[in-house]
Amino acid sequence: MTKKLVIIDDSSTQLNILKNFFTNNGWEVCAVQSAKIGYEVIFDFAPDLIITDAIMPLMGGFQLVRQIRENQFISKIPVIVYSVLDEANAKFYIKEELSEYFFKKDNNQFELLAMAEKIIEKYPLSKDYKDEILRAGFDNYKVLQDLKIEKDEQNEQIEPQDDEIVSNEEIKEDIEEESEEELIEHNIEDFEEKVKEISNFSLSDEAIFSKLFMNLYDIFDYDMAIVSVYSFDNKEIKSYFDIKNIILSPILKNTILNKYHSKSAVMYKKYSPNLEVATKEEEFLSKIEFDFEYRGEKIADFVCYSRSEHKWDNNEQINLVERILYNFSKARYIQKIIKANKKDNKGRRYIQVKNKFNNLKSTLDAYFTIIQISNYSDISQKLSFQDLDILNLKISESIIECLEKDEQIHKNDEDEYNLIIFAKDKKHAQNRLDYIEKMLSKISHNGAYVNSFIAAASCNIDDNFNIVEAEKNARYLVDDTIHQQSVVIYDV
Repeated sequence: MTKKLVIIDDSSTQLNILKNFFTNNGWEVCAVQSAKIGYEVIFDFAPDLIITDAIMPLMGGFQLVRQIRENQFISKIPVIVYSVLDEANAKFYIKEELSEYFFKKDNNQFELLAMAEKIIEKYPLSKDYKDEILRAGFDNYKVLQDLKIEKDEQNEQIEPQDDEIVSNEEIKEDIEEESEEELIEHNIEDFEEKVKEISNFSLSDEAIFSKLFMNLYDIFDYDMAIVSVYSFDNKEIKSYFDIKNIILSPILKNTILNKYHSKSAVMYKKYSPNLEVATKEEEFLSKIEFDFEYRGEKIADFVCYSRSEHKWDNNEQINLVERILYNFSKARYIQKIIKANKKDNKGRRYIQVKNKFNNLKSTLDAYFTIIQISNYSDISQKLSFQDLDILNLKISESIIECLEKDEQIHKNDEDEYNLIIFAKDKKHAQNRLDYIEKMLSKISHNGAYVNSFIAAASCNIDDNFNIVEAEKNARYLVDDTIHQQSVVIYDV
């Protein structure tokens, strides 16, 4: 069976060199110069392996890896990140248990080929898995791509000859003659792009659904819309209401919550005493409802109400919107599962550290440490993706230089690093963490400077090595204290 490879590099020279090399060695290669395009190509190509450059415009290789790992359909595809950077700088982003590898660009191509061959032998992808990738790609992109291609062909611009200059009046007439179907396609395409923009789920659900309602209203023009979303274990159901030009009575609100077995609600509404109060569902003459399931589990309910009759009568439009909302709900649901499983992964991650510590505990104490980049949100809004990755690498390099043998670090989130360091006592630990904070305060890139807050707690609890309890204590300092100091250690 032919081995399939996606290569992503913004350098056309490097891209062509690698493409020709792997093609000559029996691989089927798809090569692109953009990480964003590369991400979409994965669904259409279903590769056995991905090789991506680390630093690229708009979206870097490390961010691409994060997106791949967050998508259940493609998360098992092994990835090689290659760069001129040193391997130690990439250790926060490269997790071998997730089949990720780093390759330095000054190594030769035959070493890269040998690594690629070894990886796909270690992490083979089944035909069924690849077929599911292709089906997911069809669900997510095919309809939109077909509409876009067809529209691009229809609107292909041809330079007019001197005697074929088109007047503004003629252009206006052509626009007015655009069919209702084409307008629908344009609106749906625009809607899908806007939904994709808010589907990274880094914001709270409240913020995400507020943006979703703003876009959904342009499509359906409802008087009231409700989204009820389910947790991955269906134990918690929460509803979000978007209401236009009416006030929802407490009775009707509770009726709807009971209907969807929801325990709480968020209302997007500024109340006005001049608005009419809706007291029962029968006041709305029409509605459209979507019930979404994923792998046998209920994941979301969407319903839009109108006080007019026959508000939604275009089946093609409804089908397209339903598909978009389903993909959105599925992505959110999968993301919730991933976050819920993070706690289990941490226990396995630190087993090796515990074994090492058992050999040292007679002379040293272990400290679970949280390094939080406290101004990361502000930095991420100022810098491009490429600059943000460079800044992240500077942060990781600075921390690495401060670590001793057998100490461990993990990049827990975009703005947080988790460390386990060894120290003779609390004073020694304080001095070491003060030094790390000092090194971080010197980091800057393109005018962005790093501010950090460091919290640590001893893992020696009642003479037992307890990482879970130590993390809990360190987390308490991060979440529940005023950061008057830059370094704080939990006093057992």
